[in-house]
Amino acid sequence: MNSTFAIAQTAFRIRSALDMYYPEEAGPMVAFSGPTPFSSDINIATEILQHSNADFKNMKVVAEAESAWKLLDDGECRWFVSCFEMPNDRPPWAAKMNAGCNNIIIECNFSDDECRGRVPSPLLYPLDQLLLTHVLASRSGCLVHGAGIMRGEEAVVLLGVSGAGKTTISDIINEHSDFEILSDDRIVIREQEGCFRAHGTPWPGDGGYALNKSGVLKGIYFLRQGEGNELRPLEVKDVFERIMPVASIPWYDEGKMNSVVSFVESLVGQVSGYDFVFKKDESVIKQIESLFE
Repeated sequence: MNSTFAIAQTAFRIRSALDMYYPEEAGPMVAFSGPTPFSSDINIATEILQHSNADFKNMKVVAEAESAWKLLDDGECRWFVSCFEMPNDRPPWAAKMNAGCNNIIIECNFSDDECRGRVPSPLLYPLDQLLLTHVLASRSGCLVHGAGIMRGEEAVVLLGVSGAGKTTISDIINEHSDFEILSDDRIVIREQEGCFRAHGTPWPGDGGYALNKSGVLKGIYFLRQGEGNELRPLEVKDVFERIMPVASIPWYDEGKMNSVVSFVESLVGQVSGYDFVFKKDESVIKQIESLFE
């Protein structure tokens, strides 16, 4: 089975003997995957195998995230490995990456009986986000915690931690305007062909917004809920300090971490940032419209 999983014009070109599908709980993932040759400027050769015979116990632990996944080093390659163990004491998935991260092998833990029918794709959260973050880190890109709003060929990002109002403002915009909503929770920002672009992702917030489109980034806005609608320009250093906590940074790899920091420095040096206080009603639409003027 050959297929493609593509986010932010980053395509994982999948080759596998398995007949895979995305389960219903994967939600918008289907809009970002399929046999269609998605347009891309980053292509990652990805092979998905039925079994894993790797000896994980003798690999070096590089990082571990709250018993969800760990990053291992076998001396030549690095592996993202699920911390969950199946009844046979093997993880449900393990993804092996070469040094340039342009070739990935995902080893699964499917029984022969399971493989007689269709099996769920392992490219689901958290593995999909881990791989994308890892790939983009050295390719002028970053995943951020924010909503993305698009009109025509242009986009803005509305950044904030949980509770800042990303889904709230997305719902208002969706109900009272013709703007397109790229996402209400996760946006990829990439530098491409001399400009920065904001891309939708398949990881929505409570509003369920997930659009496989992108626009030229016009501005960066940090959301706060208030009694009115107000924009306040920020100094470059303040934009940098406020974007870092909402950026997905591969802290486990010093080289990739430094690459993301350099990318964010370039981003905030070229795209203006603002503090955005908004009122939770349709009066905010006029302020949103002004962002595209």
